[in-house]
Amino acid sequence: MESFNYLRRLAREARWRLPREEAEEVIADYTELLEGDSRSKNQLCQDLGTPRQAVRLLDEHDHAYRRWLVVFLGLTFCIGAPWVWLFDHEPLIGLSFLLMLTAVAVSLIWRHCSRQKEGVKKTPLPRGLRPLLAVQALAMLAVVACIRYVLWIMFTDISNPPQIGWTVNQVILLAGTFGFASGLFGLIHTRMADRRWCAAYLFGLTVVLFCMQILMGMGSMNLDSGTGTIWVWIAQRCSMVLAAGVLASGVALC
Repeated sequence: MESFNYLRRLAREARWRLPREEAEEVIADYTELLEGDSRSKNQLCQDLGTPRQAVRLLDEHDHAYRRWLVVFLGLTFCIGAPWVWLFDHEPLIGLSFLLMLTAVAVSLIWRHCSRQKEGVKKTPLPRGLRPLLAVQALAMLAVVACIRYVLWIMFTDISNPPQIGWTVNQVILLAGTFGFASGLFGLIHTRMADRRWCAAYLFGLTVVLFCMQILMGMGSMNLDSGTGTIWVWIAQRCSMVLAAGVLASGVALC
């Protein structure tokens, strides 16, 4: 059991730090080495080093890992900054679009480079990717449903508008938070499992930016004659975000 736990931790470290093919080779070697091993955890760490130490000793391309770390931090910022701005009264819409373009370009280039190194292998989509993309889409649909309800209330029955507005705002924030969390989950799994998890990252970013557009529309919402014009403008921007996100996610799935 101790050798199993050691191997499980080593597998996580290897897949995080090493290129995928090299990581699988290391895991296979250590699996063979530790098969039936009865040493305790302390003995294993004393003889082989901790999983992190063992992987670092095998890492002959530390510069490649550092480049990956820079990419990871950059892509995390691209999805994390818009998520933080969701809770701001004046979200930076223009900058968020720039971050989306940057995230799409960097993630697809990184994915393309990984694909060239590993070769093109036709395999089924990773388990769990389709359900995650479906739930991300449902989160976006929930936001759309809430906004449709708000617009219907505005022009028919405006009783209890503060309570309605607060509830809708919370739904949008929850959807945006889920988009951020699922996108980060996809980014990590892109490195550790399958490059096609990048689609979950890109669609999670799309959900966050979609929610930003809606919140900006809610902040501009009033009952004057300009309301319709504002929402047409917001609908156009939401459509642009959605189209870009779906296209980028589709490319990442290839």
